[in-house]
Amino acid sequence: PQVAVEWVDVTFPLAKVKWYFEETSGLKSFEAKLKWGDLKHSVEFDTSGILEDVEIDIDWKDIPKDTWETLSQTLHEEDDNFKIRKIQKQLSGNPDLVVQYIQGNKSVDIIHRYEIEYFSTSEDKFNLWEGLFSNDGEIISKRKVQLLTTDNLDF
Repeated sequence: PQVAVEWVDVTFPLAKVKWYFEETSGLKSFEAKLKWGDLKHSVEFDTSGILEDVEIDIDWKDIPKDTWETLSQTLHEEDDNFKIRKIQKQLSGNPDLVVQYIQGNKSVDIIHRYEIEYFSTSEDKFNLWEGLFSNDGEIISKRKVQLLTTDNLDF
């Protein structure tokens, strides 16, 4: 949608953007992937072009210590042998304020969360999970990630 393209152009001027259409758990969305500064960003919009969230790839060391301890404890309670695949800081809220935050105004009132993809053993299987955690490290939701089979031949 044009409104999504314009939002990305204003927020990330001159960034090289790749666009994708996604369907996850029956929900359809558009996703813009780009690199801003040294960080990978993923910007998700609904089908009408309304901003859903901005996800920024980060390292666990970028999470405040207290938040990481709470989050890590939750993962350890589930499975001591969990393995983190990816951590993203998730920004959402008023799209105009999200732009301001990304452009340097860290005092604006937006929602900060963490999305973590991790491997964990459940039902005697090693599965990929996606957990959404609050800014304080409390779990909000989790879902099992369904890996798609491909038609590629591996040899």
